[in-house]
Amino acid sequence: MSSLLVLRHADSFRRELLGTFSPKIWTINISGPPVRAIERLGDQRRRTFDHEFGHLLHYFTSYLGLLDLSYWLRCLRILTERDPPDMTPEAAITERSRRLVAVAREKQILSIDDDYYYEPHPWRYAEARLRMNEWIWKETTGGLFKTDATISDHRFWALRFCLGSLDDEASFIRIPAGIRSFLEHMATCVDFLGEYSATAGAKRQGYMEQVGLALYDPELLHYHAFEHYVYSGIRKSNIVKTFHLPFVACSQIVDLVTRVPYDVKEIWDLLRTAASTRGMSIESHMTHPHPSFVFPLLSAAALELPLSMGEWLDPGLYDDREERILDAVGLPSMSKLDLYRDQLLNRITSDLGPFDKKVRALLGAVNEYASSLSRAERVRTPTAKLKRCPVPIVFDNGEALDGDILTAAACQDLEWLRQRYYDMIQYPLVRDIVA
Repeated sequence: MSSLLVLRHADSFRRELLGTFSPKIWTINISGPPVRAIERLGDQRRRTFDHEFGHLLHYFTSYLGLLDLSYWLRCLRILTERDPPDMTPEAAITERSRRLVAVAREKQILSIDDDYYYEPHPWRYAEARLRMNEWIWKETTGGLFKTDATISDHRFWALRFCLGSLDDEASFIRIPAGIRSFLEHMATCVDFLGEYSATAGAKRQGYMEQVGLALYDPELLHYHAFEHYVYSGIRKSNIVKTFHLPFVACSQIVDLVTRVPYDVKEIWDLLRTAASTRGMSIESHMTHPHPSFVFPLLSAAALELPLSMGEWLDPGLYDDREERILDAVGLPSMSKLDLYRDQLLNRITSDLGPFDKKVRALLGAVNEYASSLSRAERVRTPTAKLKRCPVPIVFDNGEALDGDILTAAACQDLEWLRQRYYDMIQYPLVRDIVA
């Protein structure tokens, strides 16, 4: 498996993640011939398994991952409810569709997964690749739409990438920060830290060269925009510069962002206070809780810490760095923040539909396993202590190795529901309505 292919794992994760209830959320895909046990995957495919399981682990154990999952599970429950006996089939399906669209709109506020918000100019991508030394980025904010298609006062933070000039006319893409962006970046971080930790010498150098090429691919910027931001901060500091340092630092910052319960009022108030105290311009845009504003705050605090390059690269100091960043922003310790994550997990598992036993068991098992790992192990070696995989492993030919908790058959049922979801959210958009 090439190192560049590792970078594409996150792309697969992203496409499937955006497909509600897609098997990718519940399965691990491995290329090559099927095996009967994970021990028989071999070194090369075992690395792929490490990355894929790392994506799943972080999704099911981070605050942002669980928040994203909570919306999917709400849709899952709507899809599996029985129709009220006093409603006609037309009325029942229309009401079900209305509820699904309402949940999708709620999630859109946090995920910003519409191309409008990205403002891509794909006709400029080829030129951007040729002129990578002229890339310039700037911080910006945007407004979310109301249901009547007007701009609301809900703002989000973003990065705009331009060629040669900071004028908007020179822009070739804007990267809005939302749950989608952070989960995509986290998938990339898991891949990077895993490969970086497992390679050395010429192999590591070759891998870093491929990472560098991906860094300047406009189509992959939704995985690497934050590395550009962190690199600029490091360049202004007194830290000895190495090419891999921004990736390591960004990985920890993004990991931390995904674990901050930004939508809890007490936490949001602390974040706004930190932005005001630091004189950051984003404070005036923080009218409503949004995950995008957490990243520039944590980045500013992290890059102000008196850490040497060696201290940044030492995996044994992962927990200590995390606590120091939180303290610099004025947030509670990670153990206290994790209490909010646990509360969210309890809310999710107490309000499930027909799949409640399987999903509850899966969430419980993955979170229990995660608790046996250090914070550094979760992102660097996520399968270090894994004996049995809780979800199915699906191979190229369609054969699957059932998970310890979730079977391939159950995932097929989830795939059917995913298709049903897409059918139903289109009903309010394309059905003929008689006024």
